[in-house]
Amino acid sequence: MSYGDKLRERRRAESAPQAQDEYVAGTVKFIHDKGYGFIACEGHQQDVYFHLDRLDPDIRRSIRKEDEVLVAVSEGRKGPVAAAVKYPEE
Repeated sequence: MSYGDKLRERRRAESAPQAQDEYVAGTVKFIHDKGYGFIACEGHQQDVYFHLDRLDPDIRRSIRKEDEVLVAVSEGRKGPVAAAVKYPEE
Protein backbone atom coordinates (compact mmCIF):
# COMPACT_ATOMS: atom_id res chain seq x y z
CA MET A 1 0.00 0.00 0.00
CA SER A 2 1.43 3.36 -1.02
CA TYR A 3 1.75 6.35 1.30
CA GLY A 4 -1.11 8.10 -0.49
CA ASP A 5 -3.37 5.05 -0.03
CA LYS A 6 -2.52 4.92 3.68
CA LEU A 7 -3.24 8.63 4.06
CA ARG A 8 -6.61 8.33 2.27
CA GLU A 9 -7.54 5.33 4.42
CA ARG A 10 -6.65 7.20 7.61
CA ARG A 11 -8.70 10.23 6.55
CA ARG A 12 -11.65 8.00 5.65
CA ALA A 13 -11.46 6.30 9.06
CA GLU A 14 -11.24 9.63 10.88
CA SER A 15 -14.34 10.95 9.14
CA ALA A 16 -16.39 7.77 9.50
CA PRO A 17 -19.48 8.36 11.62
CA GLN A 18 -19.37 7.08 15.16
CA ALA A 19 -22.17 5.02 16.68
CA GLN A 20 -23.63 8.09 18.38
CA ASP A 21 -23.76 10.11 15.13
CA GLU A 22 -27.24 10.86 13.96
CA TYR A 23 -28.37 10.78 10.39
CA VAL A 24 -30.57 13.58 9.04
CA ALA A 25 -32.83 13.40 6.01
CA GLY A 26 -31.76 15.23 2.89
CA THR A 27 -32.14 15.51 -0.86
CA VAL A 28 -29.26 15.42 -3.34
CA LYS A 29 -29.26 18.84 -5.05
CA PHE A 30 -26.25 18.63 -7.32
CA ILE A 31 -23.56 16.21 -8.46
CA HIS A 32 -20.65 17.51 -10.53
CA ASP A 33 -18.77 15.40 -13.10
CA LYS A 34 -15.63 15.92 -11.00
CA GLY A 35 -17.10 13.77 -8.22
CA TYR A 36 -18.47 16.19 -5.67
CA GLY A 37 -21.93 17.43 -4.85
CA PHE A 38 -24.28 18.99 -2.34
CA ILE A 39 -27.18 17.70 -0.28
CA ALA A 40 -29.92 19.92 1.18
CA CYS A 41 -30.46 18.61 4.72
CA GLU A 42 -33.24 19.27 7.18
CA GLY A 43 -32.05 21.51 10.00
CA HIS A 44 -29.04 22.91 8.11
CA GLN A 45 -29.03 26.35 6.55
CA GLN A 46 -26.06 25.52 4.32
CA ASP A 47 -26.02 22.64 1.86
CA VAL A 48 -23.86 19.71 2.94
CA TYR A 49 -20.82 18.99 0.73
CA PHE A 50 -19.87 15.45 -0.23
CA HIS A 51 -17.26 13.83 -2.44
CA LEU A 52 -17.91 10.50 -4.13
CA ASP A 53 -14.49 9.15 -3.08
CA ARG A 54 -15.56 9.37 0.57
CA LEU A 55 -18.83 7.46 0.10
CA ASP A 56 -19.57 3.76 0.38
CA PRO A 57 -19.05 2.07 -3.04
CA ASP A 58 -22.71 1.02 -3.31
CA ILE A 59 -23.90 4.61 -2.78
CA ARG A 60 -21.17 5.99 -5.04
CA ARG A 61 -22.42 3.96 -8.01
CA SER A 62 -26.11 4.67 -7.51
CA ILE A 63 -26.50 8.20 -6.10
CA ARG A 64 -28.39 10.59 -8.39
CA LYS A 65 -29.76 14.12 -8.28
CA GLU A 66 -32.98 14.44 -6.23
CA ASP A 67 -32.42 11.12 -4.39
CA GLU A 68 -33.74 11.08 -0.83
CA VAL A 69 -30.85 10.12 1.47
CA LEU A 70 -29.79 10.05 5.11
CA VAL A 71 -26.61 11.99 5.95
CA ALA A 72 -24.27 11.96 8.95
CA VAL A 73 -23.03 15.56 8.99
CA SER A 74 -19.70 16.72 10.38
CA GLU A 75 -18.11 20.16 10.33
CA GLY A 76 -15.43 20.69 7.67
CA ARG A 77 -13.04 23.58 7.09
CA LYS A 78 -15.52 25.46 4.92
CA GLY A 79 -18.85 24.26 6.32
CA PRO A 80 -20.88 21.09 6.79
CA VAL A 81 -19.52 17.91 5.19
CA ALA A 82 -21.15 14.51 4.76
CA ALA A 83 -19.28 11.99 6.91
CA ALA A 84 -21.55 9.22 5.58
CA VAL A 85 -24.49 8.91 3.24
CA LYS A 86 -27.00 6.08 3.04
CA TYR A 87 -30.41 5.44 1.58
CA PRO A 88 -33.38 5.29 3.96
CA GLU A 89 -34.51 1.77 4.72
CA GLU A 90 -37.90 1.17 3.17
